[in-house]
Amino acid sequence: MTFLLVARRDLSSYLSGWYGPIIVALVVFIWGLLYNFVALGSGPRYSADVLETFFMFGGYATGTTAWLMSMRTIAEEKQTRTELVLATSPIAEWQIVLGKYLAVMGMMAVFLACTLHMPLLIFVHGKVGWDQIAIGYLGMFLYGGAVSAIGVFASSLVRSQLLAAVISLAMIAFFNLIWLGAPIIGGAMGELFAYSAMFDKHYQPFQKGTLGLPHLVYYVTFAWVFLLLATRSLERRRWR
Repeated sequence: MTFLLVARRDLSSYLSGWYGPIIVALVVFIWGLLYNFVALGSGPRYSADVLETFFMFGGYATGTTAWLMSMRTIAEEKQTRTELVLATSPIAEWQIVLGKYLAVMGMMAVFLACTLHMPLLIFVHGKVGWDQIAIGYLGMFLYGGAVSAIGVFASSLVRSQLLAAVISLAMIAFFNLIWLGAPIIGGAMGELFAYSAMFDKHYQPFQKGTLGLPHLVYYVTFAWVFLLLATRSLERRRWR
């Protein structure tokens, strides 16, 4: 399982360097402020509404973190010239892609673990189901996984981390806002646009504490497709 060695190397790089901890700390801090002022500090509210607001902000925060973590995965190797080591080593492209993706998802797990105290504050004056919290966190992890897959793919296309960030951000925005074109287009194509939306169609059920198999399958399939595209991109570069 060579991909686990790649994942361990990259995850160690994230945790031991300044980039990963600073991104996690900054996003958690901003998320906490928004949650405190909007959800907890806006007068009496139902606990379920507070939790839903927490996960709404959580979706934005998770997507931002996943984007920032994944944009550098492969592009950084190209900038530092360590790509040559991977290209000449007896490791398949899919193992490189999967290893780097797992490292990003490891950081996503660390990031989400740093936020567990926030929904627990609801229990001070209210009550929510533990299943609602678990489903919401599952939704954030899956959404983050889909965004991370886009970032890994964009990072496999170019040598510049900045350009990878721009490309991945454009793709993330497209798949988040594609539902806006559904009413205009209408028909079967409009339904396809609506179904393809990452946040509007598939994340909101998790945000409300509803677990649906179609939404879970969507995120897993979405991530798989973009990781497959990243693998094909690396294969073309190796054989040029």
